[in-house]
Order: sequence, then C-alpha cells, then structure tokens
Amino acid sequence: MPSAIDTERIWKRNARRTAWAANCFWWLQRFLPFFLGLNLASAVAVIYARQQEWPQDRIVAIYAAVLVVLALIALGLAWRRFLSQRDGMLRLEQHLGLKSALSAASEGAIAWPPLPEQLSVPYQFRWGNITTPIAVSATLLLIGCLIPVETVRADVVIDNPKQPMAWEELEAWVEELTEDEVVEETALKELEKKLDELRQQPTETWFTQSSLEAGDSLRDQTQQDLQKLAQDMMKTSALLDAMRQAGDEPFSQEAMALEGALQKALEGMQLGTTPLSSEMMEQLKKMGNSQSCQNIDLSKYKLVKGTLDENAQKLCKLAKLNPDALEDMILMACQMPGNGGIDRGPGAAPLTASPFESRVTPASVEGVSNEDMRNAALGQTLAIQDRAPDENEAGEAFIIKTSQGSDSLGQGGDVVWKNQLSPEERKLLENYFQ
Repeated sequence: MPSAIDTERIWKRNARRTAWAANCFWWLQRFLPFFLGLNLASAVAVIYARQQEWPQDRIVAIYAAVLVVLALIALGLAWRRFLSQRDGMLRLEQHLGLKSALSAASEGAIAWPPLPEQLSVPYQFRWGNITTPIAVSATLLLIGCLIPVETVRADVVIDNPKQPMAWEELEAWVEELTEDEVVEETALKELEKKLDELRQQPTETWFTQSSLEAGDSLRDQTQQDLQKLAQDMMKTSALLDAMRQAGDEPFSQEAMALEGALQKALEGMQLGTTPLSSEMMEQLKKMGNSQSCQNIDLSKYKLVKGTLDENAQKLCKLAKLNPDALEDMILMACQMPGNGGIDRGPGAAPLTASPFESRVTPASVEGVSNEDMRNAALGQTLAIQDRAPDENEAGEAFIIKTSQGSDSLGQGGDVVWKNQLSPEERKLLENYFQ
C-alpha cells in the first residue's frame, strides 16, 4: 500500500494530466479550422509557385511561419478556457464521486483518500473529429504538390533581353573606340549616357516605332560623325606628306596653303562631336606648320603618321566608309593651284580622251509615223478615214452649214450622234460610251 506522500503525489499528477487533456482539447478545437484553411490556401499557392518556378525552400519557410502564427493565435483564443491543477482535481472528484475529498486533502483538512484500482483521465477524445481535418488538409496539400502544371515562362524576367540592332551597333562602337583610344573619352561617355537613356525605357517599349527611330537616329548621327573624323584624319595624313615634300621654303605660297588646309582639318578633328583623342591632337599640333613638319625627326614623323593612318583605317572600317575611294578624293583635294602662266594648272583634264571634238547633233532628222490605229487614242482617230464614204451614208455624214455657221439646228445631245459623225465614228464611240 503506498504511503501518504506517494498518494498525494499520484493524485496531483492525475489532476495535472486531467487539466492538460482538457487544455489540449480546447486548443485543438480552435486550431484545426485554421489548419484546414491554411492547407487549402497552401495547395493553391503551391500550384501557382510551381507554375512560376519559385524555390521550394522559400515556400516551406513561408508555410512554417504561417503555421506557427496560427498556432499562437489558437492558443490565445483558447487560453481563457484552460484548466489549472485545482480545476483538474475538481474534475476528478466529479468523475470519481469523491465529494470534495481531494480539495479538502489539498488544503490539509483531511487525509488523502485511497487510490482506486483504475485511475484514468475523465476525458475521452473523439479521434475521428481530430484526424478528419488533418487527413483532408494533408490530401489537399498533396494534390497541390503532385498535380501536373504547365510552367508559365512569359513572366520570367530575362537578365539580358534582346536589344534593337542600332543599340548593339552603338555599344560595339563604344567598346572598340574605348579600346583603341581614338576618340576623346568624354565624347564616348556622352554617347554611353545617351544609349543608357534609351535602355532605361521599359523593356516592352524597346521595339516600338518611336524607340527604334530614336536608336536609328543616334546610330546614323554617330556614324556620320565618325566618317567626318576619318575623312579629316586621312586628309591630315595627306597634308603632312605634302608639307614634308614641299621643300625648305616655309613662307612660300604652296606652304602657306598647305598650312591653312592642315589647320582647318585639325580644327575639324578637335571641335567635332566625336573629337580625336587629346594625346594624338597634341602630337599633330606640333607638326602644324611647314617648318616644324620639316624639322621633326623622321622616325618620330613616321611613328605619328603611322598611328594616324592606322586609326583612320579603323574608323573607316567601323563607320562603313571605303578608305580607297576616300583616299583618292582627298589626294585630289590636297593638290594646290599653280603659279600662273601658260603652263599653270595640273595638266589636261582627265575626262578629255580624244583631241577631236565630239559630235553632239544627229546627222539627219527623220519623222516617225504609225499607221496601225488599233491601239490609238480616241482623239487620234476622229479625223482619220481609210476609205471613201458610201453614197447612202454621204447624206447622213455630211450636211450643209446654215448661214449662222452651225452644222444643224440640233436636238440637244442627239445632234452629236445623228448629224455630225460618220457611221464608223459612231460605232467607234459606242465602244467607249454605252
């Protein structure tokens, strides 16, 4: 037989178990509806997340966080119905018919009553009411995870969307010019800024008419600027060669003309929208006059001119400009006028291939006639008759004019058909007018 201390401990333990069982019931009563609704919403969310190809670990983390929040909410709603240890003793007294014996014993008024042979919790759970919502929730969640879905790829954000062709060309030009260091860096940054302004538009408006026109306009303007720079560079190269070969007379008329043309070309390369790099401009300015161009070291001159020609060829290729045709045009432009006299000028005109005068007038004039009137216009056939009129038709075809000069008295529009036209003319008109 257990001692009094063991009897007290057993009674209090069973009182706590009774209170815990009642508290679990109240909490499940509040939590299970939340759990069922959460799994129903989660099944729909899982289907949508699978369509969008969202990461699974993120979905599990969100589900767990919402589950904990709902459990805490259910705990707060059921808290006011929770039982304490004293309430558990009252339930045991009521269940075992002890008539407040446990309450009095806990206060020390009487001894603890003896333990019954079978001491159990006075509550019995209806497991069907608990397992049914859990099973339905698990089934819904399983359906959401296993049902076949079609992945939606239209809303997937593309990291590097396809750009218009003009933008790609501009981007390639900027990269190549930056690598070659031909154009001033500030001009390239300004071009990149304009290109970035076009890229900042929404992706779905990149291929609209206004956006494409803006990109094409920027591309065409940049191409024209690069072509102008290439022309000035090749012209500068030709002028430097001409000044180098002009001789030792820096103040001659030819030298002064070459210096003026060179200064104009240097200004064009420096003040353009895509100016030449400052380092190259400084080297060219040191050879800006005839005397300095003659006195510069030959190796240094070849190095500067070789770099200038190489960069000009790169620009011609980049700006889609034919360097051979441009070189011929520049060489003709760099030819200076003569000094006057009967032998002035560069020589005979290149277009004169023969010393004899070309005949520009025809030897004879011959008229051209067409006797086939099948495809002739109406106005060309009214006055043409290929045979004499019949005697029966003569009276109808020709009439005597009156003294007033009219062909007939006329009957409105009928006079055209009856009195003025021959039968063949009338038949021809009927082919055109019904």
